[in-house]
Amino acid sequence: MSDKPASAPALNSQKENGYADKRYTQVDSSFMDDKLTIDDFNCPSCNDLLYRPVVLNCGEVFCKSCLKRTTKAFYCPSCKSSNPGSSVHVCLELHQYLESAFPVDYNRRRLAHSAIYVSGGDDEDQNNESAEAADNIISRIRHAQVGCDGCGMFPIEGVRYRCTECIEKIGFDLCGSCYKHGGYVIGRFNQEHHPQHHMEQICPQEVHHILNLNIQNGFIQRRRQQQHALHESNDHNSQQRNLFSDLDDYIASFIG
Repeated sequence: MSDKPASAPALNSQKENGYADKRYTQVDSSFMDDKLTIDDFNCPSCNDLLYRPVVLNCGEVFCKSCLKRTTKAFYCPSCKSSNPGSSVHVCLELHQYLESAFPVDYNRRRLAHSAIYVSGGDDEDQNNESAEAADNIISRIRHAQVGCDGCGMFPIEGVRYRCTECIEKIGFDLCGSCYKHGGYVIGRFNQEHHPQHHMEQICPQEVHHILNLNIQNGFIQRRRQQQHALHESNDHNSQQRNLFSDLDDYIASFIG
């Protein structure tokens, strides 16, 4: 009778496949295709196939756009448990699985979201992503040779505000945090600044150009993705096609 434990054949099999020395063994998820159907991936909010799925701490999964529309406090709409953090993120693994497992239906969901965006609907998901991209660009700005008269940050990074009424040559500037918290601030160089003075936000011209270019490129990229998805889909509904036709002239002005 062999002294080897019952699990030995499995271990030998792993060695033969080259997995034995790896910290994590590879998991064959192909069995999921046989046991799971599209109904297993319905969003509890819209009752349709999950699109850009977000997994909450409680384990519930929602379309990102459905979660945004349901609550702004990031509580699970089903069990009401809290989801810590100021933002939610798409689960890329599940997103990619749904794309490969249900390509036709996932394209249908993509087209539906694109139609909302192109027709001017309130797609908060798209708007938030654009705002986040702009915030990321602004947060990296450094205002050379300009310091904050509130906290002393030098140079000011991110948002900067400048007084339009202080007559001193050195001026009066605040970083975004000091401006947001308000209060009476005496300048580092004894400027005659008063709380009633008007402050304007300063954004370098190069940043305006970057933001505009970013918006244009993002729009063009979405347009091309929408066209690609539309051609791959088996849906020949003329109404959906017409949603994109009125944008051709506008896009042509950017991509030639």
